[in-house]
Amino acid sequence: MTNLDLQSNTTKVSQHRGYRITSRDLDILVAIYRFRFLTRHLVEWAFFSRADGDFDTRSSLAARRLKALHQAGYVQRLILPVLPGAGRAPLVYALSSRGADAVASQLGVDRADIDWLPQHNRATAFFMEHTLAIARLWGSLVAALRGSAITLTDWTGEAELRRRDVRVYDYDADRRLPLRPDGYFELHHPDCVYALFVEIDMGTETNDRVARKIRAYESYRRRGFEADYGWQVFDVLVITSGARRMENLMRITRRVNDGRFGLFTTLEALHPATVLSRWQDCHSQTIDLGVT
Repeated sequence: MTNLDLQSNTTKVSQHRGYRITSRDLDILVAIYRFRFLTRHLVEWAFFSRADGDFDTRSSLAARRLKALHQAGYVQRLILPVLPGAGRAPLVYALSSRGADAVASQLGVDRADIDWLPQHNRATAFFMEHTLAIARLWGSLVAALRGSAITLTDWTGEAELRRRDVRVYDYDADRRLPLRPDGYFELHHPDCVYALFVEIDMGTETNDRVARKIRAYESYRRRGFEADYGWQVFDVLVITSGARRMENLMRITRRVNDGRFGLFTTLEALHPATVLSRWQDCHSQTIDLGVT
């Protein structure tokens, strides 16, 4: 894998001293900080979605704000490499040093407490695709839930979950295993709460490693989760590249835990119009996260 190409900002920041950053600009910067990378499309879903539910028409306002943030030096633009013939490479927005300063001010923390360094923007295409998949789940959920009675809360990213260093006992292997989800969040319905861990599957892990992850979650569900989060049960959202890989993951889950948890979908389904409704349990039953 090669490092991503960084677009140079040829417009000097000093030429934009009159730029006024808005509260929505600051929210966008905080989101970029929390997810590391966002595309224009994800920014549109999360911050510029239209009331009529048209999630695919490009927002000229979003394009202008991102361009202004780039020209004013708050964000950097990266180009995600794509395979020949796969279409135009999407622009990806990452924080800059000036953006990190703004995020520290917005969050009311010391600049030294902001977990950002220039080298964070130098990532492999594989790492960026994985990270953008997590952000795509978040962005599509934010857009889908706008105006509904369901609220998305307690989003916790991969880095924070790793710092918590949760370890569980694998009875089959007779050893302790680290539990390292790609994310955690809660969907609060008027009459219930869904506690949900996130696993992004890029198709690179062996069946044995997938089975170990499932056993780790099973162990955490029996002991540890309630003490840490206050809820008795959770589910695991597994997002993967395609239908064939999804079927394989469902089959492994059935074998390991008899389908006690695990909801599956593909990257394609991470769209505001479908992100709530296109999940399947490991027995191929359709599950709608928008319904209690």
